Amino acid sequence: MDVGYYTNVFEVSLADENITFMEAEHSRYQDLRKLRASLKRARVYADRDTVYGYGKDLSELEPFEGFTETSRRFTEVPTLASRMILEGYLNELTSNGFELRYQLPLAEALEGRKGRVEVFSTTPIVEFAAGQVKLFKGYDLRAIYLRDPQSDELSWCLVIDATFTQKDGTGSPIPMPFIRQTFGEDIYRQIRIKQGDILPNGRINSEASRAKLLEHILPLVKQFDSFDLANGTRASVSRDPARVSVAVTRGV
Repeated sequence: MDVGYYTNVFEVSLADENITFMEAEHSRYQDLRKLRASLKRARVYADRDTVYGYGKDLSELEPFEGFTETSRRFTEVPTLASRMILEGYLNELTSNGFELRYQLPLAEALEGRKGRVEVFSTTPIVEFAAGQVKLFKGYDLRAIYLRDPQSDELSWCLVIDATFTQKDGTGSPIPMPFIRQTFGEDIYRQIRIKQGDILPNGRINSEASRAKLLEHILPLVKQFDSFDLANGTRASVSRDPARVSVAVTRGV
């Protein structure tokens, strides 16, 4: 990358085409879990007063009262588009060796953290104490949309942060204080170094954010730079993170 300031935000490109989906009043379907249990290829998502139905087989929603079919452009339904982008990227990751934290259904995982989801590799990056402590790398993801105040144009982005989790030999999560108390200061310290929290000399790593971007986030985006939305639309992720422009105003 060129010298400069960068964020962990990556622009998502997709054609602003018409998409066909279903709509219903949220008041009719307060609990979407029952509705989702009856669906196989269609998906539902609630935003404020509306429940959206989308996917490759909208006919699954026809038996349910109150749903009507409509067609709009992605820019006319930006929150729905954001949801579809995040789901599409997560599906790409979970089809290639990642799993959701707590192994929840995708819809529940999304709603439980207000549109943010964590995924982790199923293969540990390092093991300690003969496999009794395993460190897994993961990613915290969310999708956002931004509106240019001058042109009024919309753009979508994925916000990606690197994260880690520790598990025991059976695959159960274990907290860092427990690791420190049970397995000792040395293993605790090695984990913190591997996660980038501290340097080998024990000092706080002031370049932790930059290291996460270069060593973990950029390789992920490079490997997974395109994916499909639930309706079949192809989307792509920029391999370059958003750059921060710094303007300096000189005093008179």
